[in-house]
Amino acid sequence: MLFKRFLSLILSLAIILTFSVSTFATNLSDIDRKVSEAEAAEKEESGAENGQQSGGFGSRGGFGRGIMPFYSSSEYLYNLFNEIVDLYVNTHLYSFTREEAIDRFFRDLIEEHPEYYKLILNTFLGTMDKYSAFHSASSGYLDPEENLGYGILTETVSEGLLIDDVLSGSPAERAGIVKGDVITEISGVKLEGLGWNAISAMMKRPYLFFCEKNADGKYDDYNPEISFTAVRGDETFKFRLRKEDVFRSELTYAYYEKEGVEYIAISSFLDPATVNGFYDLLSKCSQNGVKKLIIDLRDNGGGALDYALSMAENFVDQNDVMCYFHSRKLEDLEPIISTNGKFSFDSISVLIDGGTASAAELMANILKTKAGAVLVGQTSVGKAIGQSIYTLATGDYITITTYEILDINKQSYNEIGLIPDLEISNVELLYDFPKLEYFNHENYKTIVYGEENEACLALEKRLNMMDLLIDEKVDGIWDDSTKNAVWVMQKRSFLSVADGNLNDETVTYITDAINTFKDYTYYEDSQLDVAMLYHSSLDQARRLIEEKKILAKKSARQIQENRRKLEEQYLSENEP
Repeated sequence: MLFKRFLSLILSLAIILTFSVSTFATNLSDIDRKVSEAEAAEKEESGAENGQQSGGFGSRGGFGRGIMPFYSSSEYLYNLFNEIVDLYVNTHLYSFTREEAIDRFFRDLIEEHPEYYKLILNTFLGTMDKYSAFHSASSGYLDPEENLGYGILTETVSEGLLIDDVLSGSPAERAGIVKGDVITEISGVKLEGLGWNAISAMMKRPYLFFCEKNADGKYDDYNPEISFTAVRGDETFKFRLRKEDVFRSELTYAYYEKEGVEYIAISSFLDPATVNGFYDLLSKCSQNGVKKLIIDLRDNGGGALDYALSMAENFVDQNDVMCYFHSRKLEDLEPIISTNGKFSFDSISVLIDGGTASAAELMANILKTKAGAVLVGQTSVGKAIGQSIYTLATGDYITITTYEILDINKQSYNEIGLIPDLEISNVELLYDFPKLEYFNHENYKTIVYGEENEACLALEKRLNMMDLLIDEKVDGIWDDSTKNAVWVMQKRSFLSVADGNLNDETVTYITDAINTFKDYTYYEDSQLDVAMLYHSSLDQARRLIEEKKILAKKSARQIQENRRKLEEQYLSENEP
């Protein structure tokens, strides 16, 4: 099988490159003639009863006439190539093996075409699995992903931004920001009443809002230091921050008091702090008597296997087997044993989907087989093989698949995936477009600062839909909050005038943006709904799945009908 894949590689490269091999001109001409005959025979016999064709490839050393109907063109060429190689090896003046010919071919190919070295190497490394590969030193394969930020976790409140948490070692921590502070201004712009999209736009691209372009149309600094005003109790203070590369926790968690369920989402297994953070969360659950747990592993592509195992063994009795490892170095399967005691939960549900892979699948599998967890969602990727990283003298890297993971029954789920116990897809829903008062190029001119106005109310409802203005500020009064929301929208949308005042261009942009909501759809978290209900009743969770399936079909019809109406409306409005 390996040898056939080598030949397939050679064929692919031979197609890419043009080689002049005059030595075989006579043989190749004869082959071309036979291929033409085979193609002609295929056409003649294509109309035969039941679509059957006679002929096919003969034994080694000779070509049969015709092409079997189940052969694809690539399969035909592959078999043809094998015939050529056999003919070459068996009839050449000098005696050599197929392996020797292939080795010489690679040597000559790389020597004559070094520009194809990476292509050749990656194609070879991917012969047996898609995860083995070559990575150049400059690719950043092993470099941590840059994540610029200020190091704060926030939520919008009427006054501005409430600090929910400050990341350790971050610029915000060094500036003295603490949990509970409220940021009320950014570089003199008041945040009162602004929605999350407005505030986050200023924080993500501060240069766009607070810096001037040079004559060449560029900024001097794309990561400028900006000022913040914050309130802590009765105290107001200012500080300046510049974004830095900060680590964002791989853990997101929340406690659903009504259901008595702790929810923990794990985005990846790349940082060792995640292991301790997860343990701390489980300890807190134990101390508070929480007995129901949801672990969300959706879109978790994996990471360090050791981290996943360390986190999974919190649910496994000490000295119990969690899974097995298989590699060429081991004569027998190696059992992976839990070394810690476990936390006890009455019920555990694990959310998985088509983005759950590798270490995340391992953790989900251990929770299912050893802790009785129920898997909810969609079938996972099915990556139960792992890679070792080898560093070359050049600084480049090679990843090679060196081991496989088997479950406690010594079965592999590689290329299969984990099948959820409660299978459910998130339902796509049509946005409920609200009834809006008129806002157009005429009535916007009636808006006056500080006065209540129907046109202003219509504008604010639209700004609220775009998450530029919070609900409390939709009052029909043009004030600083409304003006700042308009200003942010103008700046982030690169409108020609960005001063917070209304003009024809701004009104046109708002109208066009709001019209996109008429065809807007979103996905509800049906999977989380089912996982949550499971902790109350398995039967109810199953009934909810059936209800969601009905809802999905109904919603699909609504979406299709809505698009049909919008298309008809567009055609009628644009008739010549």
